[in-house]
Amino acid sequence: MPISRGIVALMGMNPERLLVNQFDLSIRAYHVLGRLKINTLGDLAALGEDDLLLHYQCGRKTVSELRDLLAESGLSFSGPPVSAKAALASVLDLKELPADGSVEDTLAVIRKRLADRMQSLMDQILLEERKASRGK
Repeated sequence: MPISRGIVALMGMNPERLLVNQFDLSIRAYHVLGRLKINTLGDLAALGEDDLLLHYQCGRKTVSELRDLLAESGLSFSGPPVSAKAALASVLDLKELPADGSVEDTLAVIRKRLADRMQSLMDQILLEERKASRGK
């Protein structure tokens, strides 16, 4: 039976030792935590939000859900809040954006990634159209 988040403080439990599978979380959050081998709230709190965002299928909504879980248990992520650059890097499937580069450098990386992605999608569409026309 899942633990109610608010009951943790009332029962005087050490929240860092609580298993994450005891909480009512979204399926996506459970999958992300499982892939990262996060078993306890302490394990989760040891991460930064940026660490989570760089993981496949973990977006801002899942990070927000996990942040709320930690906050209701009296804990927080160890790292700073999510930066806009980290969120953008996550969306574009980039490992990172230039940390100390100029705005122009950052935009150049973004433009290049978007152009590469668009080309890849166009190639895929053309290939599918060719296969479809051969099958007729």
